[in-house]
Amino acid sequence: MNIGIRTTLGGIRRVIEVNIFDFDKDIYGKHLRVYVKKRLRDEEKFNGLEELKAQLAKDKLAAQAS
Repeated sequence: MNIGIRTTLGGIRRVIEVNIFDFDKDIYGKHLRVYVKKRLRDEEKFNGLEELKAQLAKDKLAAQAS
């Protein structure tokens, strides 16, 4: 989950984004309950989308390992 302004993508307002791994159902418009298990890192501004994607891959591994 990310709670932040998406600095790499030029965001200006705070949003909440949740990645649900290995999930492929359409849940847009549905209400979800999400629990925070562990903080992985602070929000960072990356030097482009490829660098952000690389970090997200590392974050996924870290989240799955905890």
